[in-house]
Amino acid sequence: MPLEYHLHPPFLHIPEETSFSGAWEAFCRRMLTLQLGTENILRRRAPDEGVDLFDLDHSIAFQCKAVESLAGRLRVAGVVTSLRRALAAREQIGWRRFDLCTNVDVTAAQEVALRRLLPEIGIRGRSFWQDLCRRHPDVARRYFRPIAPVPNGIVDSALTAPAAIHFTQDLREQLARDRRRVLLYSHRADRIYDLAISGESTVSDVCQMLQALLLLPFSYADDSEGAFVAINYSLVHEGRRFGGFEQQTIAELGIVNGSVIGLEIAIHVRNRSGVAESRSMAAFEGTHTDELDPLHFRAERLTGATESAITLRFTLLNRAIDAILEVGETH
Repeated sequence: MPLEYHLHPPFLHIPEETSFSGAWEAFCRRMLTLQLGTENILRRRAPDEGVDLFDLDHSIAFQCKAVESLAGRLRVAGVVTSLRRALAAREQIGWRRFDLCTNVDVTAAQEVALRRLLPEIGIRGRSFWQDLCRRHPDVARRYFRPIAPVPNGIVDSALTAPAAIHFTQDLREQLARDRRRVLLYSHRADRIYDLAISGESTVSDVCQMLQALLLLPFSYADDSEGAFVAINYSLVHEGRRFGGFEQQTIAELGIVNGSVIGLEIAIHVRNRSGVAESRSMAAFEGTHTDELDPLHFRAERLTGATESAITLRFTLLNRAIDAILEVGETH
C-alpha cells in the first residue's frame, strides 16, 4: 500500500504531548520550520490571543485547529472566535499575516465565512501538510506510528487453519478475487496493521476472519455458573459501527484500499439478580480512545460464581491479545 500521511490519531502521534491538539501544534511548528527556513517560530501558551504559533522572522501568526476523527469536520465557529481574538491583538503581537493550520480540507462555505473577517487569510489544509511530509519524509516519520504489513500468507493461513473450519471455500475464493488492503489499529500492540480483506465479504465474514487472524475467541454466549456472559464483535469504519452478524459487504460500506477499520469487542454480563452490565472495549479500534484501552478490562465486582465466570472470560481475552503481540514480533 502506498505511504499515506493520515493527519489524525492514532496515526499522527507525539508521545511527549498529552493531547492531540498539542501534538498538532508541535507537528505544525516543526514542519513550518522546514517550509519557511527558520527556527524562530514560537509556540505560544494560553492565553494565546488566538495565535498558537508566531514566526518572528516573517511576522506570520498561525492558528492550529485539528479534527481528531477521520470522518470529522472543522468547526469553523471555533476558528472565527480565535480569528477575532487575533485581530483584536494584532498590534500587540505584531503579526502582518494570519494563517489557519488544519488537518482537513476547508469547504467553500467555510472559506467564505473566514474571508469575511480577513480576506487575505492563508489556509493550510490537509493537502498542504501531506505534500510537506512527502518532501521531508525523514523528519515527518517521527510524528507517525509505523505501519506493520501483515503478509498475505498469514491471512491465508488463518483461513485454512484447523480452528477455522467454519470458513467456507467461498470466503477464501472471495479473498482471491477481491483483495484490498486496509489499516487496523491495535491499542494493546500500539501499532497499525496493514492487512488484506475482500470487498465481496460481508461484515460478519470479516469480523470472523479478524478473530481468527488475531487469535481472539469467537462470538458466544454462556449462562453457566449462575451468570450470563456474551462476547460480540462489531466492525468500525468512519465512526460507524456494524454488528458482527450484518450481511452488508465491505464494498457496499465503501471500504477501499487504504481505508481504516476497527474491530470492537463488546462483553455483556447479566448477574444472578438480573442486573445487566455491558462493557465495550475497542481492542482494535480505528480511532484513538484511551478510555477503551484493552490493557484494562473493567467490570463491576460481582460475587461468587458470577465473578469467577467474568474473570475467566477477561483472562481468555488478555491471553489472546498477548498471543497477537507474539505473532507481531515474530513477523
